[in-house]
Amino acid sequence: MAPNIISNVRETTKGVCENSECLVKINADGVANMVDLLAENRAELELAPAKFPLQFDSVEKEATFIATLTLLNCGSGFRKELHAAVGRGAYETITYGVMAMYISGHSFSSRDLLALSVSDVAKLFALPLHVEKGAPGELASVMKLLEPSALAPLVERLHGLLMGAAKKLMELQCASLGAWCVQTLRELREESSTAATAA
Repeated sequence: MAPNIISNVRETTKGVCENSECLVKINADGVANMVDLLAENRAELELAPAKFPLQFDSVEKEATFIATLTLLNCGSGFRKELHAAVGRGAYETITYGVMAMYISGHSFSSRDLLALSVSDVAKLFALPLHVEKGAPGELASVMKLLEPSALAPLVERLHGLLMGAAKKLMELQCASLGAWCVQTLRELREESSTAATAA
């Protein structure tokens, strides 16, 4: 049985909120105002879920795709560089890469994710790892040097996230992120029905 992540998050959050010396402070008035604002604008905020032009064979495969997309959605700090290099924003770039993984036949299994290299990730997401620069001095006209691109740190971050997730999934003996999501949701549903029956 996988550890109950939701319970761990709740316990940690409660501990943070109760610790008066903690650096995190919660503004109760701000929370109340935000709740009121969300309630007033609920209809506008209820957006249809994202649709992708893909066919999924199972709920687990779709959950794997969405979980991977969510895991990797971390490129907002590279917006300017992304627009300059590939003409897409952060979300579009991440969506492009995860769709490329799916379309090219990657299984998204923890073993397949561990097999991806940094250059594989760069190719799938169509991100340059290196840029050519002219050599210094008189050699500039005849010799080019490769330097890391401004997007190399993003590629390395994406690769690191995939490696970290794959290692954790193997540790938890889960075949994929989708398998973990489905398993965790089943456990939560069972927990919830057991608690409702006991009450």
